[in-house]
Amino acid sequence: MNEKRTLVYPYDVEFTPILRHPEMLPDYNIVALVSPQSWGFNGRDASGADGGDKLGINVSNDFEGLLPCCDTVMFSESDHKLDFEGNILPKVVIAAEQGKDLVFLSDLEDENIEALEEICLKYKVKLKFFSNMGDRFFNRDSDYYKLQKINTPVVFVTGVHEKTHKFEIQLSLRAAFINAGYRVSQVGTRNYCEMLGFHSFPQIMYNSCWSERTKILAFNHYIKDMENNEKPDIIIIGIPGGVMRLSENFAGRFGITAFEISQAVSADAVVLSTFYEEYLPEYFNNLFTSMKYKLDFDITCFNLANVKFDWDVARETGSESYLLMDSSFIDKKKAGYKTLNTPVFNVLNKEDGTNIANCLIDTLSYYGEVDLV
Repeated sequence: MNEKRTLVYPYDVEFTPILRHPEMLPDYNIVALVSPQSWGFNGRDASGADGGDKLGINVSNDFEGLLPCCDTVMFSESDHKLDFEGNILPKVVIAAEQGKDLVFLSDLEDENIEALEEICLKYKVKLKFFSNMGDRFFNRDSDYYKLQKINTPVVFVTGVHEKTHKFEIQLSLRAAFINAGYRVSQVGTRNYCEMLGFHSFPQIMYNSCWSERTKILAFNHYIKDMENNEKPDIIIIGIPGGVMRLSENFAGRFGITAFEISQAVSADAVVLSTFYEEYLPEYFNNLFTSMKYKLDFDITCFNLANVKFDWDVARETGSESYLLMDSSFIDKKKAGYKTLNTPVFNVLNKEDGTNIANCLIDTLSYYGEVDLV
């Protein structure tokens, strides 16, 4: 299959994990990245979005100028929100006029989807969506009465909050396990994981019409069906949201999703990612204990993200705010936690990406739960 030469718009940190794992995107060759001028990425290496190692591709703000180098335009999810009518739709028209196929990873309203379909029909270009696909294999109709036992080792990837590089960890583990010879089934925290070869998290888990009991039982059966159909050696489950509220004003979903998933499926190994702070070692020990009794799992290893929650700005504006540090800074800081029983890694360090996977494999092998194919 020929790779589609692809321009990504609008580019920011939400897309960076995919750039770091291009082997998971075999149908698309990313040749251009475009962001609005005001986002501050223009002319910089794409790694400026996440503070990790250089990626070797610069970001531009010249959407029209770069269209000739591609045959597909991928409209990505982004951390910086853009107005569909004022920003996205005009670029769709420009791209379609030049015969470029379109791919959408972001959620869209029905009327926006209809507008896109009309444009693509007019200019005879292809339109593809990779959004909210996780519900396709989620059985809404069966009656659930009890939990099914999952016999395959399960790995959770979770975090204290969003913006802690959970998706980077998920992709890094997937690559490492597959390279080690394992058959991997996976549920990821993005809506477009099917594009990368695995399952998106079922959005129906957020459906207020379902009771929490029903969600827990349904997700359990969803994973059991996956186990029966795919016969994996390892199941990786990325858990959306955080495991706790940050404060009274920044509560997120109170760790509700993490609780539901931990009740639906027992984890055999867990990676928990946390913001950067000047933590004492006791912080990680206390977090280990908290998760053991709150969510009934033992943390296998921690990831220290190069993202700091900016409490001063958050209190002043009432909105979440973050500071980004260079990955090498985290490498120096994590060295202070070497004496902990539970290791602390930095997934943006490529060596640590492998180390996290090895740590999980060692844990699972110790308990005799997984063997190499």
